[in-house]
Amino acid sequence: MTYDLTVNELDLPISNVPDSELAKLSDRSYLPYIKLVGTSSKEAEDGSVKPGTYLLYKDQSTKLDLTNSFEVMVVATRPLACRKTSSTTLRFYDMASADYKAVEIDAAKDGMTGTWFGPEFLVWVRSLKMWATFHASSATAQGRSANLVTILRQWASAKASKKQAISAADTDEARARAQAIIVPNPQATFRSTLISYAKINKKQWGPEFVPCTTPFSEVPSFEELREQAMKFVNPAKVEKETVAAGEGASDRG
Repeated sequence: MTYDLTVNELDLPISNVPDSELAKLSDRSYLPYIKLVGTSSKEAEDGSVKPGTYLLYKDQSTKLDLTNSFEVMVVATRPLACRKTSSTTLRFYDMASADYKAVEIDAAKDGMTGTWFGPEFLVWVRSLKMWATFHASSATAQGRSANLVTILRQWASAKASKKQAISAADTDEARARAQAIIVPNPQATFRSTLISYAKINKKQWGPEFVPCTTPFSEVPSFEELREQAMKFVNPAKVEKETVAAGEGASDRG
């Protein structure tokens, strides 16, 4: 199943970078978030989850097992830098801000903990029929997330091509043909892989993102997709968000 997008629906934004200036939304609620469990993750250390497993956290205490492979629809991306303090996690969305740049610098320092950054993605999880976010905040995740960005760019390009075809149509027949062009959904498969680092004699679990060509039999309505995308690319506070410790945001990424 794919969206039969009208000409007015082909302008759906895929990101708030670099020049989104739309009105800020006031909804401060957080979507569930996806986390890849590493060898040193608390879930692996207490034996409750096998390393290499993806978990979807609905809140701090409720998690769902996504196994080591699952399919999503990738809808949007935005930058996110986080700084964890004793009581809060600060979330910065503006890459040009001093706060965001300070996190980038501190995260690169040896032994520096409590800071992380990278692209955050809005996804719709096929198996759970649920919206969630994934923060590609590790060095490995940041590099491999380029595949997700490519999927989004291809979706944007396909929408632009269809819009151009509709605009260029000079007959009802040509316009109907243009409108019938299928814009494939931006689908991806999330996997986990065990990576060996010879220089430090260490193995670490990392994410892998590949295009998913299996058609989704069910997708959220376009109205729901638009609502979620617009909220995501227009965070309530562009500069930062402060979330009380224990609400889950401190574990994101």
